[in-house]
Amino acid sequence: MYDPMETANDLIKLRDAVASASSDAKASAMYDLASYYYSHRNLLLYNAALWDGSRNWMFGASWNAKVADGGDNLAVQAHHYEHEALYRARKICLGIAQTYPKSSFAPKALYRAATAGRRLANFNGWWRDRNKVQDLYEDAAKLMDRVAAEYPTDALAKNARKYAKVFRDEGKGAEQSSMFGR
Repeated sequence: MYDPMETANDLIKLRDAVASASSDAKASAMYDLASYYYSHRNLLLYNAALWDGSRNWMFGASWNAKVADGGDNLAVQAHHYEHEALYRARKICLGIAQTYPKSSFAPKALYRAATAGRRLANFNGWWRDRNKVQDLYEDAAKLMDRVAAEYPTDALAKNARKYAKVFRDEGKGAEQSSMFGR
């Protein structure tokens, strides 16, 4: 668990650094922000006093997909996207790769977005269900493919080729597990 005031102060400083960075330094500042979310992960945006240690369990036990309408589903989706540090890291990293493709941070950002997406694919019940719709393993593999193809001389290219295959294999394993109830 992290001190919420310390987290808030850290995030303010990192966001201010992004906002004030010149175009050359913006990719670096964005990567620092994404790295903070990525490295602090699961409990960064978690308030134990509100959730009493059972956020995922409470949601899984109380959600009824049979009575939820489209608006309910969109609200839950937005809530999960907003509250998962790995999703935020992934989103920021994809923005770096799109906006600053020639930056030295672009291959790092794609690689980090891929690993964040892969972790989300099996993070909890909601994300496993999301994976069935979006195939987060395949998305992660495609991002690794991009690292290898678009940045073949980068130090991450070799591992990106390796993990693209690993993530695809994991996705096939997750698909088979869900088909056979494992």
